[in-house]
Amino acid sequence: MIELTVTEIDELLTRHGIPQVADDDASLADSGGVVANISIRRTGDESYMTVMINELSSIDLRPVDEERALALVRRFRGHGLPAGETRLEHMFAHLLLKLSELYDESKALTLRCDLVHLHPTSYRIGKVRLQLAAPLELKDRLSPHEHDRHAVFSHRHGSRSTFPR
Repeated sequence: MIELTVTEIDELLTRHGIPQVADDDASLADSGGVVANISIRRTGDESYMTVMINELSSIDLRPVDEERALALVRRFRGHGLPAGETRLEHMFAHLLLKLSELYDESKALTLRCDLVHLHPTSYRIGKVRLQLAAPLELKDRLSPHEHDRHAVFSHRHGSRSTFPR
């Protein structure tokens, strides 16, 4: 079993648009908000996500779409998450989806995020651990400002037969 370094984890988090892990315990103590712990673990052919807020925990199949992630988050409504905070629920569901994608892309055995401080418009992650069965192989991604020169589109710009004048 291979455990990733902090640098490798930071690179993965950045690739998936997840803010970097907090640097020190003092900044985490000042973070406040709702504190959650999230883990994903493979059991047989399925991957399960466990979310724990306060002393309440919920285990379900790893969410692969927003509807499933929201269903998992809404279990905590009034039991750790303030009722009526739909922005917080959607943001938390979006974080769960990002972590699910990270887990899938890295082919991890386990992913664990401890001390995730949730606020109505932001979150901070205290510690991330990622364990793999094989060395991590990341494929290069295009940056948001690049494009694929070899992409094939179903239309041609300026074709008189497609767009008569």
